[in-house]
Amino acid sequence: MTRNLSLAALFGVLTGCAGLVPDDEAPGPGVDDVQAPLAPGKAAFILAHGFGGTADDWAEGIQPAIEAEGHAVLRTTVPATGSVATRAAALAPQVDAFLSATGAAQVHIIAHAMGGLDGRFLISNLGYDAKV
Repeated sequence: MTRNLSLAALFGVLTGCAGLVPDDEAPGPGVDDVQAPLAPGKAAFILAHGFGGTADDWAEGIQPAIEAEGHAVLRTTVPATGSVATRAAALAPQVDAFLSATGAAQVHIIAHAMGGLDGRFLISNLGYDAKV
């Protein structure tokens, strides 16, 4: 199988950026992995990875700690090396599906690096301020 990597993806490989996946791949857990509905008094959390990352970056530590408290957690997947606008656009339907699956009115986004920019763009430019 031949993979075409963008210049940004190649940079990530050369600099040892962990968890790098090409822009055309989106592995990781989805909303179908979420247990619904959300228990009373519990919150919905979305974990947004950074540049060159994957949903698996959150598999240890943070996700289990949040879930141990009974909260719903979704590890999202966006294009690893896409633009902030592209990544935020990929994040939006995951937020909507997670809200629907859990019955929550809002989500908390915990983000790493570029994932924080994705969240800001989602809120500021895509109209998700009432959902986040």
